[in-house]
Amino acid sequence: MSNQFNVLKNSTSIFFAWLTPIAVQFLAIPFIVNRLGNDQYGIYTLGLTVMGYFAILDMNMVKGGIRYIAEFNGKGDDEKVKQVISFGFLAYLAIGILGCSLIMLSVDPVLMRMFKIPANYTETARIVLFLTGGGFLSNILKSYMLSLPKALHRFDISNQTDVLFQVITTLATVVLVYAGYGLLEIVALRIVSNLLCVIALMASVKRCLPYFRFTMAFEKALIRNIASYSVITFIGRIGTVTSNHFHLIVVGAILGPAAVTLFSVPQQLVSRIMSLSSRLSMMIFPISSELGAKREIEKLHVIYIRMSRFMFFLNMMLTVVFVAFAHDILLIWMGSEFADQAFRVLALIAVGFLFDRVTMMPSLVTEGLDHPMVTSAFAFIRGATAIALTYAGGVLVGLDGVAWGFLASSAICSISFNVYVHRITIKLSIARVLKEAYSLTFFCSLFITAITLVLKKAMALVDSFWISLASQSLIVSVLFMLLGYFGVLNQEERWRLMNTMMKKIPSSKSVHS
Repeated sequence: MSNQFNVLKNSTSIFFAWLTPIAVQFLAIPFIVNRLGNDQYGIYTLGLTVMGYFAILDMNMVKGGIRYIAEFNGKGDDEKVKQVISFGFLAYLAIGILGCSLIMLSVDPVLMRMFKIPANYTETARIVLFLTGGGFLSNILKSYMLSLPKALHRFDISNQTDVLFQVITTLATVVLVYAGYGLLEIVALRIVSNLLCVIALMASVKRCLPYFRFTMAFEKALIRNIASYSVITFIGRIGTVTSNHFHLIVVGAILGPAAVTLFSVPQQLVSRIMSLSSRLSMMIFPISSELGAKREIEKLHVIYIRMSRFMFFLNMMLTVVFVAFAHDILLIWMGSEFADQAFRVLALIAVGFLFDRVTMMPSLVTEGLDHPMVTSAFAFIRGATAIALTYAGGVLVGLDGVAWGFLASSAICSISFNVYVHRITIKLSIARVLKEAYSLTFFCSLFITAITLVLKKAMALVDSFWISLASQSLIVSVLFMLLGYFGVLNQEERWRLMNTMMKKIPSSKSVHS
């Protein structure tokens, strides 16, 4: 009963940790961008991008720490738990100081020369990039502290604390901008917020582990095990960080900070919305580890195909919405001028994210079956491909070219990765996966997209934008509901769904009573 409750509580907290920041930022971003302007918001985004890129330095030690804290806490080995937590904090403090120093030292000789900053914002950008060093230090400590409750199976603490400070920071940013403050105050606010979050998490960890005391005495074998476990996936982290951040660096270097805003705002929207499938896909990881250890591979294949069918339907539905309604979404959210310049970027990024999300399930199963080097190698290749294609696209075509490069690198690496791992590590026919998990949803979604585009042409004659949009949205929603019910759910799942819905409807007897 307790385990079921913890799973339910963790799942609920994960969902709200996904939903709450999206809702707040969806409302806040248009106001912030409008007040700051595209150039200043672009400079702010470049600072965050530099901070994210230097996260390569962390050597992916969070994974190693989570694994060993969970293991020793489960065994009741309090002394080793103290050693792992203490070593991890010292390691991340050292990494944070190193990254902070490197960022600050690279501002004038590298970063200010790399980015195409307008002359009237040169000094502001310079100070922001210096402050980014402090942001990196505070952010990497925050990332480590957020991992500790997760290692103790207290996802609710990590998620609630993270959401609380994200929401407070966003709302405080709105207040600062409304009061007339500028970019420097916003960056300083983010650093202070991260440090306060670290302090709050320290208090939470202390409540979870009353016996914890910081120690400087470490067993060499333990430290070696943590480091070796983390380094295995480091190559993959280089590729992941590169593919996540390099395109914004390309845009900033070639086109300037205003173009960064036009690219990053659609990317944030797609990334945050489609991250739901990534969070849900994580359920396959412990399943694949357990069934792989028991050599119950066929059972794993059945579960894998079933979950892949659900995840692909979710991702495909979101992609169709982003592609078909790209201009409408940005028009309502950011205004007509922004929508005219960025709607193609939104559509292309959405398709690129679809290809990336198709790698999530096979990646988790591959790692669950103890092949982390495979996913790491392909992630590195993904990063290298992203560098080449996004840079080429930016130079040749401009902003849309960067988006095309992002899509192309995602598609090439996703297809090659899926073909390889299904044959070599998952040992499941890719043809079977395409047939049972993807094909029906894919072709039906293309049909729905075509219908939507035809409707948009026909509804252009309607005077009211809102009536036209509501009609199109209703038709698309109904079509996807029908596809989900008859195409994605099997007969047993449909029966369970209907049975659950019937239980929610009060009987006539209970109503009259």
